[in-house]
Amino acid sequence: MKNFFRWRLRKFATVLSRIMPVRQAQGKPQRILCIISGGMGDRLMALPALRNIKNTWPAASVTVLWTHGSLDIVDNEFDATMANSSQKPFKSIGIASRPWDLVYVNIIGIYTVFTEFLVALSRAPVRIGPTVPTPPYTKNVYTTTYNINSPAHATITNMLWSKTPPERPQFYPVAIPRVAKVKKRIGIHPGVKKGYEIKQWPVENFATLARLLHNEGAEILILFGPDESGGVRSAFKDLPVSIHTPTTERELFETIASLNLFIGNDSGPGHVAASVGTNVIVLFGPTDPQKVAPVFKKGEIIRIECACAPCFETPEKCTNTYACMKGIGIDRVVASAKKMLG
Repeated sequence: MKNFFRWRLRKFATVLSRIMPVRQAQGKPQRILCIISGGMGDRLMALPALRNIKNTWPAASVTVLWTHGSLDIVDNEFDATMANSSQKPFKSIGIASRPWDLVYVNIIGIYTVFTEFLVALSRAPVRIGPTVPTPPYTKNVYTTTYNINSPAHATITNMLWSKTPPERPQFYPVAIPRVAKVKKRIGIHPGVKKGYEIKQWPVENFATLARLLHNEGAEILILFGPDESGGVRSAFKDLPVSIHTPTTERELFETIASLNLFIGNDSGPGHVAASVGTNVIVLFGPTDPQKVAPVFKKGEIIRIECACAPCFETPEKCTNTYACMKGIGIDRVVASAKKMLG
């Protein structure tokens, strides 16, 4: 039933874009709206495209709607922003209805049907967004599309619409004040967002990893997200580690910037580590690191070969009992950490 209404809204957006008169182009874009969907990693991987837009049309005013969460650490790079816009539909509709010259949507926008509704309402003469060459995505609201089935990294795919898209994954640096780092300070993020448990290395493995690295003389900081379950937290209660739950986005960036090494699952904090220049080890399972791995200066992606990977299944649909994550050995992660710390 949920999908039925989603596709009806998508079809309505398509019809709306056909019957509503498009605003006339007035030379170079002067007013640009960017609608960026997805989690922290998706937002960071959209940064190169947003910065490319700013560089391409430096005289334009750029507004960013972060549909889920925010990225206030870089809000000063744009003329206006709004966090959690999907939770503010009426305000989002009001913004989308303004006289935009160009609207841009990142990859994840294809899964956010409300985004296409906003794009249709904009009536902008140039509307850039994601698609795939199969129904129900073939009839959409964009004047310029790019194929999200590209084998390229997300930072490249987000810019396939441009005349000269990059050939290599793009860095997305974020400026954070430098702090004096404690030698061998390692941050471990053992959790994942609810619903993405298929991407989680067993919590007991993280606990063993923390103990072994502590025995090697490292200071261990366990990072928890706001929705981390009690089961995840309890695995570390008797270990010689510090526990920290950042309460703001800026605090998360600053905390990870203070580390010598970050270790975690395929989730947003790994991209945060890459963005602030912290050495990073990311444990990959079902998803494809060629497309969505953090783009780092120094780091390692650890994964095992698994016949069913890559996939983007939900936890309840996994038919291989999370083998892609459970098969990653603790010793391998320890060895990588030692190497990373030099």
